[in-house]
Amino acid sequence: MSIKLKYFNFYTSIKTKKPDIDTTSVTKTPFFISSSKNGKKLKLNNKTISKKNQLFYNKLSSEIQLLYSGLGENQEGSLASFTFLTLEEIINRSNNFKHFFDIGLMHIGMGFVWILSYYPKDKKFFFRVGGGGCSYERENSYLKYKNYDPKLERKEEDETIVPENVNKLLTFDEVLQVFHKWKLY
Repeated sequence: MSIKLKYFNFYTSIKTKKPDIDTTSVTKTPFFISSSKNGKKLKLNNKTISKKNQLFYNKLSSEIQLLYSGLGENQEGSLASFTFLTLEEIINRSNNFKHFFDIGLMHIGMGFVWILSYYPKDKKFFFRVGGGGCSYERENSYLKYKNYDPKLERKEEDETIVPENVNKLLTFDEVLQVFHKWKLY
């Protein structure tokens, strides 16, 4: 069975829209509100990835490659309150952390976000908490993960604000189970 068919419900639940200007990116708006929430339904395999971004694109899992074949390089995708970053933003932010990069997020209140991160060594994903209500919390959140390798260690978080599978390496199927549990699609 093809990836497209296997995850059909997931892909068809995603809304897309190109941010109007750079400041409308989900990471630059108050409360992380995505411009793509009221966008059009995702159409797969309709965008090509530029040569300059192809090498990075090839590091992604086949499921995420298929997602970005529909989003292209400059569109966000929303799954209810969860937003997939633009491929350009992922690439621009890919050196923020040593062993992984972020591909999407969801605001959970008080400046905190649940972040879906991608670990390219194993082509797996993990959720983590980021952000914070003030610059000290945001800086602490960043420093906590700057050199973090999810395969070698597991950060413990306050279980009252995070799901039980935070910082645990997950397959794409397991990520979709989390999304389903959160009633995102």
